[in-house]
Amino acid sequence: MKFDLKNKKMWIVLASIIVVGFLIYQFSGDPAVEDGLYLDEGIDPIEEILGRDVLNLVSKMKGVKLDTSIFEDEAFASLEDFAVEIPKQPIGRRDPFAPF
Repeated sequence: MKFDLKNKKMWIVLASIIVVGFLIYQFSGDPAVEDGLYLDEGIDPIEEILGRDVLNLVSKMKGVKLDTSIFEDEAFASLEDFAVEIPKQPIGRRDPFAPF
């Protein structure tokens, strides 16, 4: 059996692909899994702290009482609305990218 140059290049390319694939497989593992750094707990400690903070804020907000006497004040009643009504504008084409 004679190995010509074309056949030799094919075997070199095939062997290179196999070696590169093996190296990628070996070094692409999750290092945290290999080192045993993952916790079996399903809750992230940061999320637990943030969740506790939110619950504390909600419990503090339950005790808030709003003073509505400002709405009965004469100064509030004398306020005027200076909003300008915007007239309706014509609507453009249904499909702006459709040909004319």
